[in-house]
Amino acid sequence: MGCNQSTQEQQPPVAKSKSVKDVAATSDKPAEASAGHEEKEKEKEPVVSAAEQQIAEIGDAAKPTTETAPVSAPTTEPDPTTEPAPADPQPVATQADAQPEAVVAATAEPEPEPEPEPEPVATQADVMAEPITSVATTAEDEQEEEDENAEDISLLMKIVATQGLQDGEMEDAARKAASSTEYEFMQLFDFDQNNDVWFVYDTAGHQVDSLTIGFYSAMHATEIKVSTATEQAGDYTAIAHRSDIKQGEKATVLLKSKHERFIKVAIANRLVSGMVAVNVLKFGGFENSGGGTQSTAADAGASKEVTDRVKIYQGSTPSFKEADVYNCLKNNDDVTTLERGLSSWIIFDCKRYEIERVQITFEPYCVPQIVNFKLSDVAPRYSFKIPAAKKFSLDTVYAAQGDAGWSKVSLTHDLEIPRECYTGFKRYALLQFGRYYADEMKIRRIRFYGHKSTQIADDDEQFQERFDGAADGADDAKQDDGSPRQWEVVDHSASMAGMPIANMWKAEDHFFWMCQYGSQPFITIDLGNNAVQKILVKAYATYVYKTLKISTHDKAKAKGGWTVIVEDSAMDTKMTDGGEYDLTQFALKKFIKIEMFDAQMSMYGLSTIKLYGDGPFLDKKERVVTMDDIRTMKFKDQDLVQAYTAQLGKKERVVTMDDIRTMKFKDQDLVQAYTAQLQKKQVADIQQIAVKTSQMTALSDEWMAAKKAWCEAEMRMLWAYTEPNAYLADTIYERDLMLQAMEKQKSMCDELAALKLEKEVAMEKAIAACGPVTASNAEKIGAIRTEWAEYLPKMTEEWHTKIFAIWRDPQGPLIWEEFKRCVQENPRKLSSAFTAVEYENAVTQYATRFDKDELRKCYAKMADLFDECIAEKTEKMHKFLVYLLNAASNYLLYARSWAHGMPPVTIVLDTTSLMDKAVKSIAFAIDQTYANTIEIFTADELREQKADDEDVDDVAYEYSNFESIGKLSFSGELLAQKQDKSNVLPLSLDDTKVVLTGRVRQFLKIEFKDWDEKSNFFSLMAKQIVFYDDGGRVVPHGGVKAITANKPTGGQSVENLLSTGEHSMYYTQAIGQNHQEMIEDTIRDEVCRGVNLLRKSRGAAISKHDKHFLKFLLCFRNKRNYDEMLYSSKLVMGLLRQPLDVEYARLQDTNAGILSLKLDGEYRSDKSIQSNHQLLEWAYAPWYKPKTAMFWPDDLQPLVDEWTQIGLNVTDPTFATIRRTSTIEPDKSYVPSDDVAMDFLNLIAYKVDPAFQREMRALFKQNREKLGRTYPTGDRDLAVQSGPVKTKARQKIKVDLKYFVKPAPQSMAVLDIVRCGIVCEDSEELCSLYQLIMERFKGNILRVKNAFDDVKKGDDSHGYRAVMININFGDDEWNPKYRMVCEAQLLLNSYYQVRKDMHLGYGICRSEDGGKGNTTEPFIVLARDCAKFGNLEI
Repeated sequence: MGCNQSTQEQQPPVAKSKSVKDVAATSDKPAEASAGHEEKEKEKEPVVSAAEQQIAEIGDAAKPTTETAPVSAPTTEPDPTTEPAPADPQPVATQADAQPEAVVAATAEPEPEPEPEPEPVATQADVMAEPITSVATTAEDEQEEEDENAEDISLLMKIVATQGLQDGEMEDAARKAASSTEYEFMQLFDFDQNNDVWFVYDTAGHQVDSLTIGFYSAMHATEIKVSTATEQAGDYTAIAHRSDIKQGEKATVLLKSKHERFIKVAIANRLVSGMVAVNVLKFGGFENSGGGTQSTAADAGASKEVTDRVKIYQGSTPSFKEADVYNCLKNNDDVTTLERGLSSWIIFDCKRYEIERVQITFEPYCVPQIVNFKLSDVAPRYSFKIPAAKKFSLDTVYAAQGDAGWSKVSLTHDLEIPRECYTGFKRYALLQFGRYYADEMKIRRIRFYGHKSTQIADDDEQFQERFDGAADGADDAKQDDGSPRQWEVVDHSASMAGMPIANMWKAEDHFFWMCQYGSQPFITIDLGNNAVQKILVKAYATYVYKTLKISTHDKAKAKGGWTVIVEDSAMDTKMTDGGEYDLTQFALKKFIKIEMFDAQMSMYGLSTIKLYGDGPFLDKKERVVTMDDIRTMKFKDQDLVQAYTAQLGKKERVVTMDDIRTMKFKDQDLVQAYTAQLQKKQVADIQQIAVKTSQMTALSDEWMAAKKAWCEAEMRMLWAYTEPNAYLADTIYERDLMLQAMEKQKSMCDELAALKLEKEVAMEKAIAACGPVTASNAEKIGAIRTEWAEYLPKMTEEWHTKIFAIWRDPQGPLIWEEFKRCVQENPRKLSSAFTAVEYENAVTQYATRFDKDELRKCYAKMADLFDECIAEKTEKMHKFLVYLLNAASNYLLYARSWAHGMPPVTIVLDTTSLMDKAVKSIAFAIDQTYANTIEIFTADELREQKADDEDVDDVAYEYSNFESIGKLSFSGELLAQKQDKSNVLPLSLDDTKVVLTGRVRQFLKIEFKDWDEKSNFFSLMAKQIVFYDDGGRVVPHGGVKAITANKPTGGQSVENLLSTGEHSMYYTQAIGQNHQEMIEDTIRDEVCRGVNLLRKSRGAAISKHDKHFLKFLLCFRNKRNYDEMLYSSKLVMGLLRQPLDVEYARLQDTNAGILSLKLDGEYRSDKSIQSNHQLLEWAYAPWYKPKTAMFWPDDLQPLVDEWTQIGLNVTDPTFATIRRTSTIEPDKSYVPSDDVAMDFLNLIAYKVDPAFQREMRALFKQNREKLGRTYPTGDRDLAVQSGPVKTKARQKIKVDLKYFVKPAPQSMAVLDIVRCGIVCEDSEELCSLYQLIMERFKGNILRVKNAFDDVKKGDDSHGYRAVMININFGDDEWNPKYRMVCEAQLLLNSYYQVRKDMHLGYGICRSEDGGKGNTTEPFIVLARDCAKFGNLEI
């Protein structure tokens, strides 16, 4: 490529400069040739220096015209060792105007002007030559500062021409200059110092506020001249000049957007033989918004940038790099890394905008050949399996060309989206990348340009203020009115791939942000007008550094003037807990900057930044949870116990939940918190000392003390979790038994610690008795150590089994046997002889420790059944089994390994040249592979087929015609050798020789598969393939060609397999999802598809069977895709609410009576009655005490007799389904009093429910007749919809999530166990029925919740509204003494019709209100709610 050639390449962003900036003067207007104009300008500018005047005169004289030839002046070559004088330079015209920037530094006195020379032939350089007319200034002269809002727009600038470029293409040189790496630079050269070297950038209409340039110290220059023109080949006008640039300085000149489209930078006073090396080049400024004087004709109609409006919905990103997908929308050096595979993709939520242009900047080697742009009105991935709206073919280099052509490949590409793609508005856009060389797709930046759509139909509104912000004002810039808001990171140094800034907001310390290797880390935070009192800065402990600096400024990107408020040079002593600093003593400005220095490993990682204060956007100073907090908690709070155990496990240090904050801590808690932290630190120190014992003298006092301390600390972890879990017990009886067992555990652990120390001391003494290691005794010493290494784990496992056996439920084996029988014989039905909790405990506490082999068989059977369920869309197993299948890590531990379902590494060769050879075997030289099988197939034809996604445009093949002709499965010693991770040995040709059973035809397919189930790696490192004939002789394979193969890693392509190079290999990995991920994604797609169908044809597009089956699938705990299912459900619920909002607006317009319904005092029940507690306390108070164990038969049999006598239908008179046995006292069985209370309430509910439903139907009929309306209505919906008694499973969920803070028994706080919905034709009928109910139950109405009386009340229920009446009700015919709270919902038919469609989505949305416990996380709540196990209650 020549210097004239324009490309689309964008350069990588420049790392943030920490130098104090230098600025230069600017000139607003171009020089004019007219003398009259000059006189006018002189009148306006009365004070003009001689230098200024001379520069202008010489500039005008030097301008090329048809009448005047270029002029030249002799000049003395500057001494490279002499620094230029600071006085204003006096440039003179150069000898050849063919070189640009014909002004150089001159002596103090101007030289006489020589005679004109003949005009040379015009060239590109001639046309571009232009004199400098601005006045040189120094940094000290210029007081103006860079705009604080300016961004790094270097990526948007395009180099289009250079003069003097040495070696390589200008795009590659520009990339090096922009990298800000010392030893990467753009080298320019002209031996004649009279000739400037230069480069030209196309701004593409973007506004440049500042230009920063730096030089490699060994090839420095002192002077730059900046000029501008409207056309690349036009007349350039000077706008900035610096002549005092010092070595090592990053010089900045301010342009303040006062430039035309093209900017030229000329470099003079090159100190080393005319050479200069630019290693810093950064443009700061603002992106073109579509208008402005700089836009060319092509730009005039350009849309404005809407990148900040677009959000990322999902990307094909590896799970460990999920946060990376957002990097492409940021304005820093962070990179989006997408999953390995034939193609990769990102889905964008474009909100209200139609996209007209997309600009994508790829990382080197990542430019794909194909980019597809697709549109959809729903978001999930499956919805984009349609023909692309637009395919783009990019100019790129594919694998066959290797590295040779990549320097010519543009990294930035503009995709113009045709208007016809938007046939009706589509909210979601997918960018799909296919046919790329790299093994991972990496994208530096994506920018979107477009406009707000005018095609959004009123009846298909997809936007709700709750989710997307207000439609009006969405384009308005964020205004800062000085009120507190969420603080945010606004700038930071570049991140390492996979270590994004978002990691710092995760609770666990092992997630952290890491800046790029070798760069200086900083983070700038906008405090959001919050009154910050303290700050905590905590690094990842491995990356030790010494100095932390915190400073403040009013401008986020100010290059200087930061006020240092904290400088801590002892951070290496604070790596565990971080540094915490009081900021109240400082006058904080708008921004703070955090910088780190003096790293021991040249790498920095931050795990936590917290800002403390009293505002709503700041963290409160949190306490460490202690055992006293747990002992004194007033209700069963699983989250509190989990927080404490998490502290023991070093997962997190503090608790942040509101419920924890409201607990009453005693004053001594602060002291206890300190001692707990100190103890934690001591344990950590002991472990560190234990690690160092290898450097200590065995059996020394120091060694003995360290070993003893380490053993005791290790054993403590076997019983330390018992106490907090004891306070989580349902009964005091169970708690006390657990605390007694803990004492036994402690005693056994002490005994084990002493035994381990004794045995290790004996081993060390035996070794010491052998004397110094010599050739004669080395084998004996090794044998002693080997014996110890084999004995220790056996002894430890034996003792662990004894210790944990204390907790083994004596019924565990019995329950486990019943569970196995059900799974193997009748998985659709589980015996109700045991509860769900008992089954779960039998699996997690017994089988996982004592019967793992049978557990794997059961889970394998469950996994197979679930696969069949998905394939056939039929429920072939009990929902509880689905619920258990993906609990915790059970699926990967017991059902299917991580490797299960992973596709093979596949290589296809063209073996035409071998068809006439008698190839009988094939072997491979393999350095390493985790595949356990090699299978070889052959065929006469290679059939192409479209990929699953027809728009990928990667060539895919269909192999059904391939015949297997050889297979080798590793076994025995070879398999063990291959799986030995501690001593990986290569596999020889003899080890891998596959004997063929058929002849080799035109094509050969080789599969490396059956991945090691004990490994999470699926790689292949193969150095050579060798073909043998029937005599064992090597068959030459020079004509064999690779057709397709898995993408190489690190450029180690499949062609290396066919070469004979000793140091080359084919290195690749299997690409794809394992079986668990495929199942999770299938469920996600099915659920999202079903939810989205709810808005099609008013719900008719999804059958009742499909709705039930989706709930069955949701029993599979799908944490990985929960957020996406929730997001889709919210959007669809927002769409379904549209007619409800319209109906509500109509009710408001007509001032309907339903809007003002409220509970009058004359109808209200006694205010002391708030729940079932007050109505039934007289009945349960004689036998109920909180957290009490009620034993069978002594405590429970009298209750059964009493309940039977009063007419309750006791279906389980022995409490068999909820009875428990303790571990330590297995002869006693009992039921927690809270479970008995729930059973009692539900027995009353079943007794009261028929009467309540009869009463409501009678009132409905009476009201219809009163209004003169038809009864029966003739419409199944216009009736009393009698809901079933709420299941215990749902009651338990409500208690766990909402009512756990209510008085015991908490089940009494559930007020809608008996319920019905009454659907009315209109507001008039509903208001009349409401009044009728008030009169009928006068004095017995607890509360009325009218969702129609406030417009905001519809938001929490997705627009659904009803009038809910809680009634103190009893069946007087049965027993007037027993009353409970029942609920009647009065609904308008228009709302009821939408509610039927909403049910599936609502069930998903309401799970969002879950907590953080093992049974209350939202995705678990969703699974529990969908399971509803019937008699198996959880």
